[in-house]
Amino acid sequence: MAEASQSETGFEVDGLSPSRVERPASADELSRVIADANSAGEAVIPWGGGTRMSLGNTPERYDVAVDLTGISGIVEYEPADLTVVVSGGTRIAELQAVLGESGQRLDFDPPEPAAATIGGSLASNAVGPVRSNVGGVRDLAIGLEVVEADGAVTKSGGRVVKNVQGFDLVRLHIGALGTLGIITEVAFKVSPIPADTQTVAGWFDGLDAARETAMRIFNWSFQPEALAVLVGARALAVVQTLAGPGDGESEAVVILARVSGGFSAVRRQVDELTSLFGADMADGFDVLGGQDAEAAWAGSLPDAQTPPALSARATLKPTDAFAYASRLIGASNAVGAFGATIHVGTGTVLADWPGGDPEELAKTAAAAAMAAREFRCEAVFERYPSELKSEIDVWGNPGPAIDIMRRMKEQFDPKRTLNPGRFVGRI
Repeated sequence: MAEASQSETGFEVDGLSPSRVERPASADELSRVIADANSAGEAVIPWGGGTRMSLGNTPERYDVAVDLTGISGIVEYEPADLTVVVSGGTRIAELQAVLGESGQRLDFDPPEPAAATIGGSLASNAVGPVRSNVGGVRDLAIGLEVVEADGAVTKSGGRVVKNVQGFDLVRLHIGALGTLGIITEVAFKVSPIPADTQTVAGWFDGLDAARETAMRIFNWSFQPEALAVLVGARALAVVQTLAGPGDGESEAVVILARVSGGFSAVRRQVDELTSLFGADMADGFDVLGGQDAEAAWAGSLPDAQTPPALSARATLKPTDAFAYASRLIGASNAVGAFGATIHVGTGTVLADWPGGDPEELAKTAAAAAMAAREFRCEAVFERYPSELKSEIDVWGNPGPAIDIMRRMKEQFDPKRTLNPGRFVGRI
């Protein structure tokens, strides 16, 4: 049976705590927990690794926290078929370790893989650097098992790459923040681990110079596995790690280009990248592998041990992403250090501000949202001061699509049991 306990501070969301915590060990146990809560009119918030629980509006109600980490493990793995079926509570790093034993990997690299779970990462549509080359996790998931608000266990898609099973409910649940159902099992297509992987890092004294080089790489004869531009505090930290603690200015910008494949192909691509950095007069560049490369890419993410007070995400045209990042720099003077990562292949800008007065952070967020709208997109605030969340919708303006989303919420969860109020338009 699912284990229940009294409220725990570790399950707080925006200052709200549940009356109890449930810890089911299977989809069937979860089904009973959700069905009982639905019948009792209770509000349920699902928990995975907790790495992205700051995402979303303040819950309108919160009665039951459901810890899903007990629903974990590999369900089925067929290396020859390049497919794996895994339970939703499995940590990303655990799955990658199992795949790695057969020389394979899941091309999905969200932040904090040692803590983040499969189900939570899909529900929150987490992104990582490799997305710019292989696409989002929606393109990797081929089947889902979901527990719906009334406790029904439903499956969509399949366990093989080629399958046709009606409406694509797989994509419906990815990014829905668990408001339409709780993901308990996922089937993925996986890939062989490349024979060689190298990262070339180059740093510049301003965003304009880095933009020109980054766009040349983006339009090069080969596509890097990952291509990111680090701005502000993130760039400065990487420069000082590579060039020395006394080097680097506050305006430093770093380009990280990761290439992978056969040894000869990687060597040729590295030579082309270093030649380009030299021709474009980079302040410096280096070729990184192993732990050095891991450390550089870790620098493109917020510090998990000291999470920022405010984080924003916006996806634009790649060329507009640089202009948007420049606008964010100008809007950040009142709140101290600012860091951002531009994923060039997708045009996604991930920005964060470590701290400051909540009112000043709110003004900075308003400026970031306004700038995004000038580029015809919406900024999503993945972190926002909880005491001010009631004043905004952290998802931005969804436009006419909100009517369809509300009808879907009404169909899948008419009693508003799952994550009520936290998703787009507070549905």
